[in-house]
Amino acid sequence: MSIFLLILLLINPIIKKVKSQSIKPILAVLVDNSQSISFFNEDKNIVSFVQEIKDDLSIKEKFDIQEFSFGNKINKLDSLSFTDEQTNISEAISSGNQLYSNKIAPIILARIMLGLGFGLKLKDFTRVIKTPRDFFIGFISQ
Repeated sequence: MSIFLLILLLINPIIKKVKSQSIKPILAVLVDNSQSISFFNEDKNIVSFVQEIKDDLSIKEKFDIQEFSFGNKINKLDSLSFTDEQTNISEAISSGNQLYSNKIAPIILARIMLGLGFGLKLKDFTRVIKTPRDFFIGFISQ
């Protein structure tokens, strides 16, 4: 037995302890908080969609959900008022990319913005033809 221990000491086995940790990727949810959402009567749809994301267990299991609102600037989402006068999508996306530059962070922006697009009706486009001044003011301001 003593010879075995001496040989074991001479061989000098190295024991390494490996610790692994699984980290969920971040799911950044960006919600437009501008007046255009309530103008097109999409505010209830957006609020319910954000709530569905929060409540979905399969999403919670796979992602660390972080919510932000944007209009003039990006903020941590605590409530939606749809009162910001402008939508700065570029600022929201670049801020999201800066926040998560070293992390895996898919952004759910398309669904929320497409929600507005799906809410458009033919009468919205005829309103542009009837009052083009309003359209051009918004277009130039953007």
